[in-house]
Amino acid sequence: QTDLNDIPKSWTVGIFGGTFDPVHRGHLETAKSALKNTLNNNGLDLVLFYPHSYNKNKKPAPLDFRLELINTLILSDSSIELLVLDEEERIKLIENKI
Repeated sequence: QTDLNDIPKSWTVGIFGGTFDPVHRGHLETAKSALKNTLNNNGLDLVLFYPHSYNKNKKPAPLDFRLELINTLILSDSSIELLVLDEEERIKLIENKI
């Protein structure tokens, strides 16, 4: 799990949000593609998987279960990490204070 304050300010970071229910190789391939190909063609230094609970079509599986699956999927790539925020951290991120 990533602490946003530990990420170097000079890094370009992508936040990949979704319910990831279930997470699958397509999610991983999307993250890997983002690491290599961005609008400025410099790529990203880090992609953060940011799971959330909202899905208008179905009730997602328990968050702990989804976090375990995401960790298993991204284990082999040090440029892809898991981002879990409490409510206060989420608000700071939205307000651009982190």
